[in-house]
Amino acid sequence: MPLTPEESALLSEVKHAFAEQEEVPFAIRNAGYTAYAWRTIDEELADLVYDSLSASGALAAATRGPQARLRALTYGTADLTLELEVHSGELIGQVIPAVEDEVVLVTETGDVRTFTVDDFGCFTVSPLPEHPFRLRIGAGAPVTTPWINLHD
Repeated sequence: MPLTPEESALLSEVKHAFAEQEEVPFAIRNAGYTAYAWRTIDEELADLVYDSLSASGALAAATRGPQARLRALTYGTADLTLELEVHSGELIGQVIPAVEDEVVLVTETGDVRTFTVDDFGCFTVSPLPEHPFRLRIGAGAPVTTPWINLHD
């Protein structure tokens, strides 16, 4: 059954209205991206408490002798300490107090790897990432380290 001119005009306007509805205005898209970025606002950023490459760490390494090629980093918050040691192409970490959880490693390039934390709070990252990375611990009240670059 053919459409009347009025029905054709109405159908055309309905098609046009739906086509306009599919285009999301920039302001609304931008608000969505901004709201998504706030999803991690409750994460606590851990402070670098100790780095063996600092002046005092270099002095301590020198007193131990030339064989000391260990890099140690400690990050902390009010409730959690994260101790990291780098040697032999691995990153060995311990979460204190020990929590059985996962550590998520995110590189600057967007690669994501997950490592299991054992009942002593220990985990191993192998191989070391080639790019700067950050670690995220905990699902309930997550803690994130600043970017870590081990290849300076």
